[in-house]
Amino acid sequence: TPNENAPGYNPQASQRIIRMVPKQIDPMQPPKHMHRKAPRGPAEDPVPVLHAPPEKLSKEEREAWNVPACISNWKNTRGYTIPLDKRLAADGRGLRDDATINPNFAVLSESLYVAERQAREEVRTRAAVQKRLVLDQRQRREDELRELANKARMERSHVGGSAAAAVGTGTGSGATSGQGGSYHIADENDDDSVESMTQRNESLSAPASNVSNVEDEQARIQRDRLRAERRREREKEYRLERAGKSA
Repeated sequence: TPNENAPGYNPQASQRIIRMVPKQIDPMQPPKHMHRKAPRGPAEDPVPVLHAPPEKLSKEEREAWNVPACISNWKNTRGYTIPLDKRLAADGRGLRDDATINPNFAVLSESLYVAERQAREEVRTRAAVQKRLVLDQRQRREDELRELANKARMERSHVGGSAAAAVGTGTGSGATSGQGGSYHIADENDDDSVESMTQRNESLSAPASNVSNVEDEQARIQRDRLRAERRREREKEYRLERAGKSA
């Protein structure tokens, strides 16, 4: 029935007939509903979890297992989640002086100190013994070289003395023969005798000079070898001292 007060009211049309038509559906429109598949239940019943009967906690255990609330001592306006360790730190239980230190830590540190000191003493003693051995060996080599030099000097002096004695005996025999023979012949052949004596002295002094040169060369080679050995020993001692200081 139409309303009289409605705009466009027609008193002649007292009744109206309304036909309901279904709305056209777009076939390409995606579905608006969603199919939810319920999870399938387990094939067997879950295994029951067996718990021990509850025990009454003591006061110390209750205080140890007490976890403070998530609200800290400062204002948490943004609603941040405070970790458990921060909550326990805010409780103040970490400031208690009830921790016990194992005495084995002191024993271990003392043992390490004693072992280090003993090792240093052993290294120092080993270095001293090595140095003493090197010094003894050097002294022994110096003594050997000194003996070789004295021996060469004695041989050189012995060769020079024998050459001088040979020259002296040669001149003495010439004088005696001149006394036993004719003085006139000696005077005539004076120049020849002087030349022969000079040649004889040169022939006697030449082997002595050659021997002395050979001995000098041998002594020089021995001194060079000894200097090289001393230099190597000094380098070895220096390396040992550096190794001992670094240890």
